Amino acid sequence: MKRIDRIGSIVSLLLAGLVIWQAVTIPMGSVNQPGPGFLPFWVAVILALLSAFLWLEAGLRQAPSEAVQFSGGEGRWPSLVWTAASLLAYGFLLEFLGFIICTLLLLFFLFGFIGKQKWWVVFSGSILTTLISHAVFRLALKVQLPAGLFKI
Repeated sequence: MKRIDRIGSIVSLLLAGLVIWQAVTIPMGSVNQPGPGFLPFWVAVILALLSAFLWLEAGLRQAPSEAVQFSGGEGRWPSLVWTAASLLAYGFLLEFLGFIICTLLLLFFLFGFIGKQKWWVVFSGSILTTLISHAVFRLALKVQLPAGLFKI
């Protein structure tokens, strides 16, 4: 794990450097009036800092007591495929079913079948997450969300 973290931090640091290099070639603007280079620059700076911390942390870490398995570990691949398929279906059905219905169905599926939560957690978590995200995007941020088939 230590070696993988080191390699990952180097790759992330190189990517951050590339984004910073490109971001400074376009107008940065200021905090009050950000330009097109403002967000990519600062996101890349944060990525570079996190990469440096990962590099240092991997160097200071002792050898792990047990290795994490990434392949073939007790049905992880089917869960990954089902999750990706459900997100793809969400993207295709969002305009047709609308934000509320589509998000409820996605969260029911993810909490219930992928996350294998208790049913009261599935129902309450799905409903609360959908309502809170709807309130944040629609009411607070004034984002127009797809109403869908039932105009909800």
